[in-house]
Amino acid sequence: MEPEVDRRIETDVPLQMVAEDEVRRNGFRLTFPADLEQRYRLDVAAARAHELPKVACIGLLLFMGIGILWNLFVDPDPRWKLSLVVWSLMIAGVVLVQPYFKPAVAFWKREAAILCFYGFMCLSVMVFVDRQPTPLTLEPLIFTALPMYFVLIFVRLPFPLAILFMAVSEGTYGAILLHHPELSEPGKVFLLAFVLALTLPTLVAAHQLERASRRLYLHGLSQHLNYERVVAQNAVLTDLSFTDPLTGIANRRRMTGELQHLCDKEDTCSTFLIVDIDLFKNFNDLYGHPVGDRCLQEVATCLASALRGNDLLARLGGEEFGILLPELPMQEAVLVAERLRAGVAAYPFMVGTRIVRITVSVGVAGIVGFDEPARVMDAADKALYRAKRAGRNRVGGPWLKVVS
Repeated sequence: MEPEVDRRIETDVPLQMVAEDEVRRNGFRLTFPADLEQRYRLDVAAARAHELPKVACIGLLLFMGIGILWNLFVDPDPRWKLSLVVWSLMIAGVVLVQPYFKPAVAFWKREAAILCFYGFMCLSVMVFVDRQPTPLTLEPLIFTALPMYFVLIFVRLPFPLAILFMAVSEGTYGAILLHHPELSEPGKVFLLAFVLALTLPTLVAAHQLERASRRLYLHGLSQHLNYERVVAQNAVLTDLSFTDPLTGIANRRRMTGELQHLCDKEDTCSTFLIVDIDLFKNFNDLYGHPVGDRCLQEVATCLASALRGNDLLARLGGEEFGILLPELPMQEAVLVAERLRAGVAAYPFMVGTRIVRITVSVGVAGIVGFDEPARVMDAADKALYRAKRAGRNRVGGPWLKVVS
């Protein structure tokens, strides 16, 4: 179990090192190395999916507001029917793009959907102005450039898509200017220069905003990974403090804590067993400590295989094992203890090519009536002593008669 936890701790160490390297890196590159970029897209997906519907609704209201102001104050011949058609298409676009705002949607699919949505909105405004019946002037064209900057500043498209959006929008803008010979050449040049003068700083600001956002994410990720690592290390230390290093089962400290928990309950009918390997000192002296250690490990395995999932097996020290049987009354616990004793007695323990039979004695004590673990263990220890006095390889309790 311990190596498995250690591998879990180390899995995010390379990612943390990459994140720290990226924080120190200078330059204009916005993408992270592959693993970190994948983690970034997954982490921001939920926040992005939460904010995009709000931005889409704000954008829709803004574009509809532009149309209303245009019809009220700019266009001498208001075209409300055409405006309603355009607004209906925009509302339909908001509805159609909603499924792409979910966190489970792939990063580029979601961003491409929002690009298409806002691209359609901006182009609709431009075409709406381009198709007005009266000769076109520079003022409304300046007015129609505003939605582009809204998209760049508030929608926060990934920088490559922001460049694509501006290239298409600027190209459409230039095509509209060429399509209207009534506009003077100096006016066209002024308008293009004006739009570009706003576009370039806005693109630079979008780049810096995304870079700052990514760096903030890196700082947060680094802190989060540090926190996860500390929590995992604490879990390993806690696990080690409750685990017997030889057998891999629980230790006396863990058993004491669980016993205290049951002692504090008023209506418990749980039972505690102490299992002791008979004549283990003689076994160690005869076969040596390495074989004795292996014997402890195999006895622990044999006992664990016969227990329920919620039972607790612990090594109390030396050749003694403790078994906690939650919500199991004394009568049934005695049957379990007998089954454990018989299982160990039948276990074929190999020493070289020989089969050596091992036996255990078991002491049984009910937990009800005791207020602390030491008294429970003392009662089970007395029951174990009766089993030893009665000849070993048996289950001991108050019912067992001992011949002096």
